[in-house]
Amino acid sequence: MAVRLGYACINLSNPNLSTNRGIQRKTFDAKGVSHCTELAVKNAVDLLEILKWNLANGILVYRMSSDIIPWATEWFLNGTPSTELQSCLAEAGKFAIENSMRLSFHPGPYNCPGSPTESVIAKTVTDLECHSRLMDLLEQPGSPMAKINIHVGGSYGNKAEALSRVVKTYSMMSKALRSRLTFENDDTPSLYSVKDLYGLYEQIGTPVVFDGHHWEVGSRSGTYQEDFLLALRTWGTTTPTVHWSNSRKLYEDANSPECAHSDKYYKPMLVPDNFSIDIMLESKLKDLSLIQYRKDFYNVQADN
Repeated sequence: MAVRLGYACINLSNPNLSTNRGIQRKTFDAKGVSHCTELAVKNAVDLLEILKWNLANGILVYRMSSDIIPWATEWFLNGTPSTELQSCLAEAGKFAIENSMRLSFHPGPYNCPGSPTESVIAKTVTDLECHSRLMDLLEQPGSPMAKINIHVGGSYGNKAEALSRVVKTYSMMSKALRSRLTFENDDTPSLYSVKDLYGLYEQIGTPVVFDGHHWEVGSRSGTYQEDFLLALRTWGTTTPTVHWSNSRKLYEDANSPECAHSDKYYKPMLVPDNFSIDIMLESKLKDLSLIQYRKDFYNVQADN
């Protein structure tokens, strides 16, 4: 069994590095694509620096910010990125590939592929296609190794109908996006369990990302072990990614919502035997809590 740990987006060890430089709408309207490109180049340059730091610290799994390309849905999907931006992205992606690093995205909750509203579906597809095109420019695999992970969204009073709309939305996506798309179980008991998502997998082949904290506070379709193993069955020969965080309400702030993530870790994720798994740690202290997690639960001491 091999377990790799990753963290999401912000590198707290290097606060001067940023991959989410952005602008407000009025600035975009005034300065346009050229200004967005300037910021995107800076984001891509810092992405490479973060990946270099990750490698030096033995971290090979990393979730990228969805804000690398400012106002991407307005211009990035159908436009032609500058030669400089393409080069910077390719350099970062090549570094990841050469060093066996796994990159991913987790687009925001406004992406609702099961929505009954056509405009929401259109915006969802556009946003997800922007993420997939960015994966292409990073020269990442057309597979769940470069996953673009989302939630199904609301049930809108009827889960079965919402899931049928997800299947329809999936058919509207490009082959590249479909090859990378994954779904995770929800932190709300009334929403989608691993079993619900397994049914979706049986129809369209989208792997299921098991979120252990969401299972603890949200929708369950079996025991922890049963749901974990059911999710793992959807990954085929690809190394599965799972998510883990601890309860902020239980360990740090009793007034927090039950679904809130803790700053750090008080217990490790229990992983089934004989599986190679990438664990995305979703604590608020990002890389700092990952380093502490290794020390506390794997007895791995930091080199620096």
